[in-house]
Amino acid sequence: MQAPSEDESAARVLQETATYLGAGIANLINLFNPERIVVGGWIQEILGDRLLPAIREVASEQALRMPFSVVSIVAAQLGRDAVALGAATLPVNDFLASGAVPPLRKTTQRSIRPTVAAGNRAERRSTSL
Repeated sequence: MQAPSEDESAARVLQETATYLGAGIANLINLFNPERIVVGGWIQEILGDRLLPAIREVASEQALRMPFSVVSIVAAQLGRDAVALGAATLPVNDFLASGAVPPLRKTTQRSIRPTVAAGNRAERRSTSL
């Protein structure tokens, strides 16, 4: 792996980062046996192309063989908008799960106009003359 500025200390930091992330991802693979792990955030945005192959390599070395054989480690495609887009899908998902029928809202028999006290009515009559 090569650091952007060809600096050896930066290359060591990137390699160490890939090692720790790969080890952490391997632990997740061993514990949860997922089909896919999506790497996003600052790693994907800044270093995704450079760091992802090293992360995959470390994860393959440290994960159990069978769980790792079925997992794919990929870069996120949504970028910085991932959280907002994910949150926006929640109400759409609920709407579609309900058969695309909006929920009925309960209406109350309240008056739209606020109730005015008797004393205030008398004051309004006297001031409006």
